[in-house]
Amino acid sequence: WLLAPDETTWLPAVHDIDAEAKHRKRKGDGVLRIGHAPTDRAIKSTDAFLQAVQKLGKTHEVELLLIERKPWAKTLELKGTCDVFYDQTILGYGHNAIEAWSMSIPVVCGAHPDTLAEMRNRFGELPFYEATPDTIYEALAALADEDAREEYGKLGRRHVEEWHSGPVVVPMLQDLYRSA
Repeated sequence: WLLAPDETTWLPAVHDIDAEAKHRKRKGDGVLRIGHAPTDRAIKSTDAFLQAVQKLGKTHEVELLLIERKPWAKTLELKGTCDVFYDQTILGYGHNAIEAWSMSIPVVCGAHPDTLAEMRNRFGELPFYEATPDTIYEALAALADEDAREEYGKLGRRHVEEWHSGPVVVPMLQDLYRSA
């Protein structure tokens, strides 16, 4: 939509956010469980993320949950056990973030400045803790705080309710069909 804003219509990805929310199963054992599900480690800045988690582990009790090459149902189950979810810092958020927000899990994410500006214009407040490959550690350290996790978890949940739930997206799609 950045290349031809007058010729394209952005349609949010639709999710069954209440069904996804049922996968939330965190124990609250005092260990900060940080999840990441890279499909492409280079695009998702996974190496920078892994370094940030290692650094955070020197001052906090953390558990890394790297979710790769798993069926979608298993991915949702594992994601539901996380305290924080790292999506990626280059392209903006995707389905992994939407699923985490459905479960009220805070997300660390970022994007190119033009994409971030468009998201701010469209959404107002961004639903994720913003990071670049160089600031992932700072973002994770900030979300080690339980109050910050709760705040960003609620922010993400509100975002998916307003932008990615079926009752919101389906009428938008119907309007597109009518206009075509």
